[in-house]
Amino acid sequence: MIKQTVYVVRKNGLYLLSYQLSEIREFDSTGRLADVYTCIWGESSMGARAFRHMARARAVMNMVDGDAVEEILAEVDVDVED
Repeated sequence: MIKQTVYVVRKNGLYLLSYQLSEIREFDSTGRLADVYTCIWGESSMGARAFRHMARARAVMNMVDGDAVEEILAEVDVDVED
């Protein structure tokens, strides 16, 4: 494990812990059918879903309708890539 800067997604002061694509689709504000994600949010950044790349964190933030991406220093496995 090494210390590295990672990115986490926030919404309404909570941190994204996990997300997955649901079977539900709904119309977005432009009238197109959009995928709906089921998310689990938590109060602490510990255990939050960490992304090594800002671009990936921003893409997930947009998919799950998050508010912001926060940069944190965390211990990560060297073998894990995201």
